[in-house]
Amino acid sequence: MRAVLCRRRFTNPYRKGLIINARSETVREKNLFSDSIINRRCIIPARGFYEWDPYKARFSFTSPNDDVILLAGFYREEHGIPKYTILTTKANDSMRPVHDRMPVMIERDEIGAWIRDNDRLTEFLNRPQIQLVREQDSGQIRMDFGS
Repeated sequence: MRAVLCRRRFTNPYRKGLIINARSETVREKNLFSDSIINRRCIIPARGFYEWDPYKARFSFTSPNDDVILLAGFYREEHGIPKYTILTTKANDSMRPVHDRMPVMIERDEIGAWIRDNDRLTEFLNRPQIQLVREQDSGQIRMDFGS
């Protein structure tokens, strides 16, 4: 394994725009992703990530146990430039109040298995995700006034 600097987002050949994420539930069925998910899986290390709720309030999400979270992804080359996308799954209880999707995460001791073990791919794509620490950005406080 080696670290490689990649750009985020696949180019969408079917319409204008870029592809930021791929759904874990359908990633193997999509022609755009099927070869990459089998042959070019990767890890995207992050201190955390942000997500916005329907009211446009921003929340940060971090690991309760570690200073880094490892996001599951895959990559491909576009015009000689490696580009990656992040896998997402249905949100768990820590994420659901903000968004209905969340990244698929890999534990440190599972990096080799995620990258190389096709027999465990279904397990990684379908398992529950860890509960994250959620904090609302102090610059974007949401006020709930009821119905």
